[in-house]
Amino acid sequence: MDILIFDNDVCFGIKLKEKINNILIKEGFDNDVIRLYYNANLLLKELTEKNKVKIYFIVVDAKYKISNELCDGLWIAQKIRESDYISPIIFLTNHIEMILGIFDYRLEVMDFILKHDMEIAESKIKACIKIAHKRYVKEKNYRSNFFTIYSDSSLWKISFDEVIYFETSAIPHKIKLVTTSRIFEFYKSLRSLSDLDACFIRVHKSFVVNKYHIVSLDLKKNNIKMSNGHICRISNTYRNILKNIIKT
Repeated sequence: MDILIFDNDVCFGIKLKEKINNILIKEGFDNDVIRLYYNANLLLKELTEKNKVKIYFIVVDAKYKISNELCDGLWIAQKIRESDYISPIIFLTNHIEMILGIFDYRLEVMDFILKHDMEIAESKIKACIKIAHKRYVKEKNYRSNFFTIYSDSSLWKISFDEVIYFETSAIPHKIKLVTTSRIFEFYKSLRSLSDLDACFIRVHKSFVVNKYHIVSLDLKKNNIKMSNGHICRISNTYRNILKNIIKT
């Protein structure tokens, strides 16, 4: 799990990173990666990396310049929530009076930590990390909702809901996976993918689709339209199956 710290106070950021690192070692979470950011633009680039659970520690009451505009930690948290609804956000602040107003933003913040009281802060940080790990393990072990692939030298956890379709690649033995957020290529047999879950159905020798992403069926052209607008070919063998799916 990645732990991302964002604070423009260099000294505090380093201290916080050290405390978190000590907690991870004591709790046996030493596989976690801690990243410290002082630059908002670099942190925002992390948001493009989907399907990974992260923990965000963000200073809320400082101003940052992004594209010649002044922004604060609340704005950054809103950007995180646009693409990541799961990862916990912990706000750092020197001003306790800011806390009540933050609830109006409905950001599902896990906790607030006062920077000037590090004794209390340490116990709260520890509690947040342990809770996040418990939730992550439960999610990871919920077999029926996710599968993993190895693509671009990384291991990716893919939600079944995000899968639109699989297609045979031009490269032998390789599969193209089209999801709601990006396209992957990895080595696998198409037949094995149709056995992952009942939502995946074989419609052609070159296609396995997620039936919940089928928008329409064109029997004259022998194809189906998917939720992202892509067209997938179908073979006569699967026409009746697809007609029943469309009806339901």
